[in-house]
Amino acid sequence: MKKPEAEKDILEAGKHRRFSLASHINAMHRALTAQELADLVSMKKVTILRRAKRGTIPCFHIGGSVRFDSSAIAKWLMQSGVKSLAPK
Repeated sequence: MKKPEAEKDILEAGKHRRFSLASHINAMHRALTAQELADLVSMKKVTILRRAKRGTIPCFHIGGSVRFDSSAIAKWLMQSGVKSLAPK
């Protein structure tokens, strides 16, 4: 069964956004704070921190601070997709 054109366009737009966001983050070449990552993926900072604590977002710690490597986050976005970032 063929997908309607509008549905194809929506799927392609979602795929483009995922690649664009991952590419944008990867190009930063620096560690991101929880707030910076939250702003980029349109989530609350507390959600980012909870997921980091659970190990569902790649992160590392510097003292008491949590940071997110931009290349690891870009790779993670490409593997998991933007849709899976929505709060559960």
